Amino acid sequence: MNRNFSKLLAIIVLVLFSWTFAGVFQVAYAIDNLPQTSNNTHSSRTPKSEERFQKAIEEIGEILEDPSTGREAKAAKVKEKKAEIENLDTEIRKQFAETEKKLQNGTQENWIGKYCREKVENAGVIDFGLSEAERDNVLATALQLVDEQVLYPIHELLGTWWAIITKKEWHPNPVDDPHAMYCSAFVRDCYREAGADFLGRKVSISNTTPEHIGQAGIKAGKLKLFNT
Repeated sequence: MNRNFSKLLAIIVLVLFSWTFAGVFQVAYAIDNLPQTSNNTHSSRTPKSEERFQKAIEEIGEILEDPSTGREAKAAKVKEKKAEIENLDTEIRKQFAETEKKLQNGTQENWIGKYCREKVENAGVIDFGLSEAERDNVLATALQLVDEQVLYPIHELLGTWWAIITKKEWHPNPVDDPHAMYCSAFVRDCYREAGADFLGRKVSISNTTPEHIGQAGIKAGKLKLFNT
């Protein structure tokens, strides 16, 4: 019974993680297509496919809610909008396919301005008070891992989930990949290599979650919140 139950839980979690990972592509597409800022705020631009798609959906809602329009007239208008939506859907799928080709699994350098166009409104910074040498070592390790093209392991998330529910976070991840790390484990590894491990032996590197890092910062009194 316990074995079957464990299999069922593993399947459910795998489905959830797979769905979440699929969302990465949608986020990447959204980020890659953020409206560009311009000094001329009044300049006109052609609406993008996804904007026209959203507008068409909203217009269908308005048509259906309009009490002054008869049933046949509504059906005709909705049919027109349906054809428009199908065409836009084809355009969006083509754009998505092009964006997906540019996605890279693994570590890479990114500029914060890619995600925050003007300013960072809310941020939490954990400052463990590293020395200059420790900071240099953290950065050197991170860049080394980027150069080695360390990958992102979806399967390791399942191993960490299992470690958490069995309360064996100290034990190495059972599906650990030596050439892959998810983001929080990546951060922890960089600090460990710099001799500034903030968790110690109670949590394995390969089971380090963002919650572990956040709680370590809170416990040490090193979490600083910024709200602009």
